[in-house]
Amino acid sequence: MQNQLECSHCHLSPGSEVSKQACFEISPKQLSWPCLLQSKLDVIPELSNVKGAGPKLIQIARSTPGIVATLVGHKSKPHVLANVALSNIQPLTLQQFNLVMAALAS
Repeated sequence: MQNQLECSHCHLSPGSEVSKQACFEISPKQLSWPCLLQSKLDVIPELSNVKGAGPKLIQIARSTPGIVATLVGHKSKPHVLANVALSNIQPLTLQQFNLVMAALAS
């Protein structure tokens, strides 16, 4: 199932090449952060079992060494359900967490 979110900058599906190009055309000096982040999150193998940008970011936060709990606000029931589904997935190992951080930094 495709992520139904859209970039608040270009109003296209985040991460798509069309979206990145549209963001660049709207503001060549500042490519939209959501588009860039979504495109990176979607290709990180350690996050392939998590669906959606929000849950992927929560998975990273809850896997951060030294973090005991992650506080998340929910706007709608579908977000609550998607985020609660993470409880069925183990947090990332330290090695996986480091790989994810390296991929996001590149």
